[in-house]
Amino acid sequence: MPTISIFYGIRIMMYFYDTGKHNTPHIHAEYQDDEAVFLILDGNIIAGSLPRKQTRLVQARRAILPHEILGTPVAKYSFTYGANW
Repeated sequence: MPTISIFYGIRIMMYFYDTGKHNTPHIHAEYQDDEAVFLILDGNIIAGSLPRKQTRLVQARRAILPHEILGTPVAKYSFTYGANW
């Protein structure tokens, strides 16, 4: 899965074609052995879980710059490692 950002040990990933698992725009987050799937539009978790602090960090990061994910073609992020979003 293409990594689009890494911060505070949290890895953020996004598939371009992931309609089989979820039908809404989302990102995958990994922290140590935990994984969660967050909606891009509102930051809610739709699958899995992360520790509370890391959940809040992902949600805050998503809230600061959602236009960079939603306003830019996803293909730009498909193979960009460490992109700031």
